[in-house]
Amino acid sequence: MGMFDYVKCELPLPDGWKGELQTKDFEDPYLETYTIRADGRLIRRRPKYDIDPPGTAYGEIDTNFHGILNFYGLEDGEWHEYDAKFTDGQLVEITGSASYL
Repeated sequence: MGMFDYVKCELPLPDGWKGELQTKDFEDPYLETYTIRADGRLIRRRPKYDIDPPGTAYGEIDTNFHGILNFYGLEDGEWHEYDAKFTDGQLVEITGSASYL
């Protein structure tokens, strides 16, 4: 099974779904939250952990992500899966669809 991170999307998804989404595309997923903002930037919401050394960055961090982010969710037997393409940190497009399992 393994760990994952959460993805929130402020933009409309291709099939209109608005449920909870997950991804395993980031190195060392640890239940952190990423948001695809309405302006097309991918923001990491990094909480402060008790074990963090002093000076560790936390809060909202622009990931400047470049590549394709795969994220997905399941609700009432309906699988939703999307790919968000980013170029130099800016969202280019989101593709995907829903299917019943």
